Amino acid sequence: MAKDPAALFFIDKWFLATKEMKADCRGWYLNLILHQFDKKDLPNDIEELANLADVRISEFETFKQVFKQVLVHKFKQNENGRLENDFATEIIRNREEFKEKRSDAGKISYFVKFIRDKLCKDENVIFFIKSKVNTADIDTKNQTKLEHLFKHLYQLYINVNVNTSINVFSFSYEGFKGNFSFDLTELDFMLIQSMMKIWMQEFPDYHFEVEKDFPACLKIAYKIADGKSWVRATVVNGNMDECLSEWKSLVNFISKDNFYSSFNVERISNNFQGIKSKQNAKRNNTRTVGKGSANVGTFTVNSRKPEEPL
Repeated sequence: MAKDPAALFFIDKWFLATKEMKADCRGWYLNLILHQFDKKDLPNDIEELANLADVRISEFETFKQVFKQVLVHKFKQNENGRLENDFATEIIRNREEFKEKRSDAGKISYFVKFIRDKLCKDENVIFFIKSKVNTADIDTKNQTKLEHLFKHLYQLYINVNVNTSINVFSFSYEGFKGNFSFDLTELDFMLIQSMMKIWMQEFPDYHFEVEKDFPACLKIAYKIADGKSWVRATVVNGNMDECLSEWKSLVNFISKDNFYSSFNVERISNNFQGIKSKQNAKRNNTRTVGKGSANVGTFTVNSRKPEEPL
């Protein structure tokens, strides 16, 4: 940690501690205190102390007497055999703790901004990562390391926040990517696990089949991208949060549908267009019904003409 460019100086403490000192003693004492702020402690040698205090050769004998009679009481020997002033040591320690906390806070702030800008905007994920991250692991000068750190903590978030008896979220990317017949990036894998988390929250008793459900999730994500006119790669790089939001809405619709709620994820993928059409039709119908009436207090006034039959 870099040295402080300035030393905290408490005027009231200084006046009280030096009230009965002569000018030369006060000047030497100040020099020694400032050197302690710079070096953390002082040598336990009278000649070295005189050098640090800027004592002239002609003043050396006087300095020895002053130190023996007055200044020696201002310092104590520490475990390293060097001298330190108690109050200055306390200030230095408190200052270092403050700087360390500020440094840690700065690292976390940088990491969170990096995540929001490039990887994820889910505040639940970000809050979890902030509570779990070790600041020693945050290298603000290496974006690749930051990405790996995020992926590790995101996997931990998935594991901690999903309460299910099956081990769908225990798979690691390295151990699973070979199960696909196509290339699978680590971000693809994270997206799939997030999609399965959403699915399992609506269908907690779902019989999970990794060989079918994982590829199906990625296909569904690509179909969402096609419907939004996105480049497919953006479902994990730029549009992941919106993709998951679309999926969550669709899963919520499926869970309430008597027909599609019995489908597994693979069948959802195969029937994606039909399900989306039915969801959109229901949305449009809801909007049409909403436009046909106006709520007045607790009453509903229909917009039909008086001559229209009931």
